[in-house]
Amino acid sequence: MLAKIDAMSPVETKQLSDVCLASVHLATSPDPSGHGFTLKRRDDDTVIGECGCGGPPGSDGIIEIAYHVFSD
Repeated sequence: MLAKIDAMSPVETKQLSDVCLASVHLATSPDPSGHGFTLKRRDDDTVIGECGCGGPPGSDGIIEIAYHVFSD
C-alpha cells in the first residue's frame, strides 16, 4: 500500500485523508476494510479499478465509499 501511495501524483495524494495515511503507516498487516479492494473483471481477472472506505464512520455510523474505475 505504501508503494501505491508513493507512486501517486500530488493531486491524487491530496485526496487522501490524514486518517487514511496514518492508518496505512501504522498497519502491521494488510487490511482490506481500511486499505481498499481491487476490482477485477470476472472473465479474465484484469484489474479494472479500486475501492475502499473514504474515512472512518461518522457519528451516525455512516461511511463514505470511494472508488475509481480505470479507463481503457
